[in-house]
Amino acid sequence: MKSLADFLDVQDPRTPEQLAQPEPKVEDVLDVADPKEFCEKILGSRQFRQYILNGIVIGDLPSAIVTRMMDHGWGKPVERVQVQAVQDLDGLSPSELRALLQERIKSLATMVSLLEDGDETVH
Repeated sequence: MKSLADFLDVQDPRTPEQLAQPEPKVEDVLDVADPKEFCEKILGSRQFRQYILNGIVIGDLPSAIVTRMMDHGWGKPVERVQVQAVQDLDGLSPSELRALLQERIKSLATMVSLLEDGDETVH
């Protein structure tokens, strides 16, 4: 019988070095005093990955975990965008404002495309 991970064709996210290490035993994890080491052992366990997969399939995985996984896998979205007007808009006609707006929309679309392609140096 296939495991859920095999059925869903989910690749093991662990590096070859991590795969070479034996799975932690419950007793080994309980005796860890360092919180960072404890978390790393839990996160590296097959049981935790199975918990995540079960939560995804059943649909009861907390949204905070899903969000953190997306942030880790796809990168965290930009938290703030700052726009400064460098042109005085007073006295422009509606057609001039519309033309300026369309120009800015094109510029923003270009920036979004660059960011989606991985260029994080867009200013």
